[in-house]
Amino acid sequence: MLHGNLGVGGVDDDSRGGMEGFAPRVEAALADPLLSARRVQISASLVHDRLEVAVEDDGIGFEQSDIISDSQRPHGLALVESMVSELRIEEGGRRAVATLVVPARRQAPAPLGLERVHVLVVDDNVLNRVLLETLLGNMGVGFIESVGSGEKGLAAIARKKPDLILLDVMMPGMDGFEMCRRLRRIHPLTELPVIFVTALDGPGDRAACFAAGGTDMVAKPIDGNEVMARVGVHLRLGQAMSRLRDYQDRVNNELRAARGAQMSLTPTPADLAAIRRRTGLIIDGRIETSTELGGDFWTVRDLPGRQMGLLVADFTGHGSVAAINVFRLHLLLSRVPRRALPPSGLLDILNDGLKAVLEPGQFACAFAGLFDLEAETLTYASAAAPPPVLVKDGKASYLEGAGPPLGAFADAEYENIVVSFPRGASLLAYSDALVESLTLDGELVCDEESLLNWVSGVEDGHSLAEEMLARFRERLPGEPPDDLTLVSVRRPA
Repeated sequence: MLHGNLGVGGVDDDSRGGMEGFAPRVEAALADPLLSARRVQISASLVHDRLEVAVEDDGIGFEQSDIISDSQRPHGLALVESMVSELRIEEGGRRAVATLVVPARRQAPAPLGLERVHVLVVDDNVLNRVLLETLLGNMGVGFIESVGSGEKGLAAIARKKPDLILLDVMMPGMDGFEMCRRLRRIHPLTELPVIFVTALDGPGDRAACFAAGGTDMVAKPIDGNEVMARVGVHLRLGQAMSRLRDYQDRVNNELRAARGAQMSLTPTPADLAAIRRRTGLIIDGRIETSTELGGDFWTVRDLPGRQMGLLVADFTGHGSVAAINVFRLHLLLSRVPRRALPPSGLLDILNDGLKAVLEPGQFACAFAGLFDLEAETLTYASAAAPPPVLVKDGKASYLEGAGPPLGAFADAEYENIVVSFPRGASLLAYSDALVESLTLDGELVCDEESLLNWVSGVEDGHSLAEEMLARFRERLPGEPPDDLTLVSVRRPA
């Protein structure tokens, strides 16, 4: 605009000396009083998103007929017109008004909450480090550390693990690839994100960055907006993962505490030893839950005389809801007087209590037994429980019984059945997971016939609960698909 206003030709005017003659022509024009006295006024106004810049020439104006337009290399007004949204000439050519559309200002991004975040910058170029530090500071990163080599980067990580690393690739000594490979031996990809900042941007280069253990990459020359966007994404993700880990730790601690409380509801070794001293009965119970909390429950009731009560229950579902129902059952049971109540009467009481508190669709299958060692009998009642196995005179058989599940019907009725329980007899009560679980091949782990064979194969004096659990684990290792309870009661010969 300067040389045009002075009437000096452009640098490509070969007839007037081209580039070499341009400077002398400008100096000569400035020395001319008439030309140097010309005044140019510039004003600007902003209305919404449109900026108008007006240039007024008090001299001969902007339109000159002797200027030859060049479409390949525009200059003068033609160049200006190609750069703006609109160009108009007013006042007989003395006023040129250029209009530009200005994007609306973007609001400042919301704070990321990065005051406690630690970011490590590793780059041998001090200017790059300063630029990245400035960008991170503008984002609100609380602690920024920068070093100039891969060796110093590893040392910094050993002192204090950062939340994120911005890592250059091409560095003297240990390059970024080698540094990333070494730190990945200690800090996995999910634990420490690494963003490569590199001038290498070919497909093979990007693959090399990720193969070395990089999480993301930013190409040089550094684009501040891209760096802040990618860093923000990974820091937010890291914060979310940290909150998730804290939540999981808290839930696991609470589940372990709840699991301990639930297991405390079952009889202790001291309780079982006291019953054995008084009645001679040897009791063994095992519970295997499919999750941290289960819906299975078993207990014994030490009754007057040479009597003992047994209850095995299995609530629908598993997890926290089923566990809460177990606590409800235990509370109901604690209110039952400690006397030789018939098993059907016990189930009546428990059914009434559970029907009042359980949600629709929730219920418990249960087996209640009363062992009378003076009469050498076992009286039992069933609430839709799988049939227990009785071993007597060396023969294993099922104890049949029928009755609705606990908590399902308000008018449920249960029947007492009496069988002999002489010396040498054993009983195995269990939850349905024993006979309904499937192997990885889709076959039953233990069907009804197999269970009788398993029980018959147990040597005298061995625990049926322990032996059945061992057989079950052989067929299906790991956690069972449903809560599994096994309780055996043996009367020595």
